[in-house]
Amino acid sequence: MGFEYAWTKSSSVITIARNLLSNWFLKRTQCTHLLFIDADMVFRSDDVLALLDADLDVIAAMCPRKEINWLNVASAARTWPDMAPGELAKVAGSYGTYQLKQPGQGFSVEKPVEVEGIGTGIMLIKRHVFLAMADAHPDEVMTSPDRAGGNETIHTFFDIGKNERGEMLSEDLFFCKRWRDMGGAVYGAPWFEVGHIGSYEFRGSLSDIAAVQGTA
Repeated sequence: MGFEYAWTKSSSVITIARNLLSNWFLKRTQCTHLLFIDADMVFRSDDVLALLDADLDVIAAMCPRKEINWLNVASAARTWPDMAPGELAKVAGSYGTYQLKQPGQGFSVEKPVEVEGIGTGIMLIKRHVFLAMADAHPDEVMTSPDRAGGNETIHTFFDIGKNERGEMLSEDLFFCKRWRDMGGAVYGAPWFEVGHIGSYEFRGSLSDIAAVQGTA
């Protein structure tokens, strides 16, 4: 399987970085999928390959926030008092970087689950999604801030927006909403074991969390 690699660095506005990479993907490659991986993500390669196997238009890892869910840690310690301290990190993940399409629904941690929105930390997007968005929103363009591009016009697939309730949407949730408004669907991948680097490597495993009574 062939691939091409591109990155941005020292970008102070993540929205610009995602738009630059999306347009590079469309204009400079013939690749079938774009895979976003943020620099603060720790992951297993097999989990990424499973995204391809899922064969969905938009699917992303369910990533933990950069915080510890101490209620889960306490529940795990009560349920498994002999658990090694290092293993507690697997159930310490605080999840809230996704919004289920049906809030409160149960789901299998081994299969994709449909979501309203999800973070782009590790997200796989099929090429036709960007092409359809460009056709549906031809006026959503801007002059590239990349001076080496020679005032190139690029599409703004990612932007800051708001939902029907007037609540602000970050660039990733805005992208998901735009695709769903076009009739598309967005999915989360619960099987991912992800580390989210901050002041500490905030880890999470929904599989391990699901196995502990009283955790959520």
